[in-house]
Amino acid sequence: MTPSEMLTLLGYRLEDPQGDVYTTALKVLMINRAQARVYTELNEHVVPELMEKEAAVSLTSGAFDQTGLTYTLLGGISGGVDSIRLVDYDFTHKISLDEWRESVSRSITYTSSSGKHYFLGSKCYVLPDDYDVDVYYKRQPVQVSVSTSGTLVVGQDYIITTFVAGDDFANVGVASNATGVVFTATGTTPTTWSNASTLTVNAFTVASELVLDAVAYMAESLCWHVNNDSREGSALEQAASLIETLNTTITATDANDNDDEYYYGSDSDYILPISTWES
Repeated sequence: MTPSEMLTLLGYRLEDPQGDVYTTALKVLMINRAQARVYTELNEHVVPELMEKEAAVSLTSGAFDQTGLTYTLLGGISGGVDSIRLVDYDFTHKISLDEWRESVSRSITYTSSSGKHYFLGSKCYVLPDDYDVDVYYKRQPVQVSVSTSGTLVVGQDYIITTFVAGDDFANVGVASNATGVVFTATGTTPTTWSNASTLTVNAFTVASELVLDAVAYMAESLCWHVNNDSREGSALEQAASLIETLNTTITATDANDNDDEYYYGSDSDYILPISTWES
């Protein structure tokens, strides 16, 4: 489900497909708020299923810089990097800078099987530091954005949610200037974007459609709440039910107690997409 599809879905669920009561700006605001609420209500062992792997990163003086990573996340490096795997060894665990300072004062030595990592400035320090690392990210939800002017991000997917005659996006990768056209930006500055055509970021970075369904119901509930509509409770119950499904069907470990794999239910029937951590 793309942001554009979610906006359309919300319009129909709110019985307001034209946006006369619930504007696009309001729905975007509520989607972003809903994403944050759903994400915080997922159990800790579910979150790794919403992760993405970065290619191996070489350490310099035990650290890597965020500028060397290819995947940009909300919250910056310290907000997005969830787990670091010493190549051919185990995962490290995040500690605070204060915890690291305390460990130094107590002369604690970490091994490859009990490695730690912490953040300082723009760098991530990995302990022990004599291995290259694989970096894993929490796949945090993208903030949905709707723009009527400005510049684009090269490589970002967009959809023309409303085209207004006179604007021209052909030079930034658009096959045709029309409502509903999806494109990947090849440049930053459209030839003409002064007539208020609407572009919407066309990507979510969460892995499961169930998560997006929960976000949609949560956003619907928040919209109903604005107008004190009693249907707020029903939508919230739907969101809570999906969150419970995610929290109860994804178990905290597999039969072999592996750190790097999660499975669904007591058997091998996967009911949701499962991420592959190992290369």
